[in-house]
Amino acid sequence: MALSPAELLERARKATFGSPEWILYSAAAFDALVEHPMILVGGGAQVVHTEQSRPTDVDMVGRITPRDLQVLEEAGFERRGRHWLHAWTWEGLLVEVPDSVLMGEDPPELVEVGGHELRVISVDDLMMDRLVQATERTDITRDEVLSGGSNLRACELGPDTRAVYDQTHRRPRTAHTARGPR
Repeated sequence: MALSPAELLERARKATFGSPEWILYSAAAFDALVEHPMILVGGGAQVVHTEQSRPTDVDMVGRITPRDLQVLEEAGFERRGRHWLHAWTWEGLLVEVPDSVLMGEDPPELVEVGGHELRVISVDDLMMDRLVQATERTDITRDEVLSGGSNLRACELGPDTRAVYDQTHRRPRTAHTARGPR
């Protein structure tokens, strides 16, 4: 039996801030509250894929409906632009919804969290997202990033990008790949 959003939030509150458990329970609670499936992306997805704790917000991609606005507020979330704050710990839970559509090649991976099915951006799409972000203010074009061109190999990658690559290529993959919408 799946945990309720309140139970998922309670487990997140008890987990260590920035840990994979904190990210997973927080994201699953938010996802369980909204009408349409969300996908965990960004730093939270990096924490899940690398299994390394890191203080970060929870980035989710998906559609927020007018019904969701009311449900999220009733659950204790306060909207601040594209951010949602739930202040049940001194750090607070900050969920950012930067977009309604995931731009990626692979379907998201499915991770079971408290009986809830959470979608997480694939490792390959996360790597591509981090590479695009790492090269955003350089002379390297998006096409060169996508093709793995020689300019990209010369680019100094930041610690986030390097950590995702190093950690995800050292351990066996355990998440299942989604084959369609929920």
